[in-house]
Amino acid sequence: YSQDTQAASFDFTTAEGFASGSNSLNGQNGWVAPAGAVLVNTASDKEFVFVNGTHNSYWGGGTFDPTAGAMTFTTDFKFNANPSANGDVFNVIRLAADPTSSDVARIYFRYIASSDSYRMRYSRGNGFDVDIASSDLFAASAIGQTAGSDAQSNDLSLSWTLTRGATKDAWSSSLALSNLGGADIDIGFGSTIWSTTVDVSDAFHTDTAVSWGFQTAGVNNANVFATSASVAVVPEPSSYALISGLLLCTFIGFRRVRS
Repeated sequence: YSQDTQAASFDFTTAEGFASGSNSLNGQNGWVAPAGAVLVNTASDKEFVFVNGTHNSYWGGGTFDPTAGAMTFTTDFKFNANPSANGDVFNVIRLAADPTSSDVARIYFRYIASSDSYRMRYSRGNGFDVDIASSDLFAASAIGQTAGSDAQSNDLSLSWTLTRGATKDAWSSSLALSNLGGADIDIGFGSTIWSTTVDVSDAFHTDTAVSWGFQTAGVNNANVFATSASVAVVPEPSSYALISGLLLCTFIGFRRVRS
């Protein structure tokens, strides 16, 4: 893999070069992770597991340039959590201008105790409620959890597209959450897609090498089955000129054939 990557994906399988059995994720295929991030069953179940605690893991094999186009990140996962009070749960996708800094953009679950429900939240910092934006509420049962009796979620998939804005407070964010093999979840005020405008830090806005990863918080454990990232590259103005020229030549040739 190289820096300024346009696409990367991982199923955490032995075919991709990951070690089978229970092994640390750290150092495998460019991943940087603490001791708590452990690969399991990479040949069959295709997953790695975060154990209890707050851990930050990121892919060190490449970065992504938001000035090139819309960035899309998808994670297939499940998590086990039994929160009893309002709080943050599992940063499913965490992007950073620098993986060791607080200049981040992150999507995470926020638990609401009074209604045993969640909402998806966006934040531009590591701390609680840093310039947040919140989706609509959805019942914990929509992802397979029940307060006091069932802490394990269903197998879920979250897809997030983040598009750079002209200014740091005008980035576009579009998020979808679904049960794998099941129904999409209404998180967007009557829609299964939550689209909004978000604010990023000054450093994140000007960065052209965004790092990508995850961070646990408030979970007993979390399993990631597969993850991918890509940038939909916007053609340069010269490319538009070339395309237009080719189309014009094609049109002229077509006219000559017809005449």
